[in-house]
Amino acid sequence: MSLQDLANISQIVQAVLVIVSLGFIWYQLREGVRLAKSENARSLAEQAEAFNSLIIQNADLAELWYSYGQKLEQGNEIDRLRYREMLVQSLIFHEYIYYQWKHKLLDDEIYRSWSSYLEHIVQRHNFDVISSGIQNIFPGDFGRHVSQLRKRCKETQHRGS
Repeated sequence: MSLQDLANISQIVQAVLVIVSLGFIWYQLREGVRLAKSENARSLAEQAEAFNSLIIQNADLAELWYSYGQKLEQGNEIDRLRYREMLVQSLIFHEYIYYQWKHKLLDDEIYRSWSSYLEHIVQRHNFDVISSGIQNIFPGDFGRHVSQLRKRCKETQHRGS
């Protein structure tokens, strides 16, 4: 075997090693993205748990939240402000989820369950406490998304009546 043959074999081996290395890098990147998405989902669950724990541990807050803001006329201004802030905080949380999903940092399957819960909030909760309008508090895609959900929910309620 000549020196030229060895050089040719060496170049072929180098090319194969480069391809294998690129495959390994691609696999590591894919696993890193998968782990980041998993961590995002876990973090979101922890944040939701903290919000729910706060509400559940306080009977007055639980009654205020789970009355969906429908009994605010009977309550005082402090209750109205508390309810408004709980609703806005819940929407801020869902805004975070929405933008993570839009930037592909959250799997579609995970997002669908959060999106379903956002629809539940939009259907049941009293958005009239946000007097400045949802798109003034949430300008951009998320505000438009919530406004569209509200419009769809109102249309569905009118058809059902």
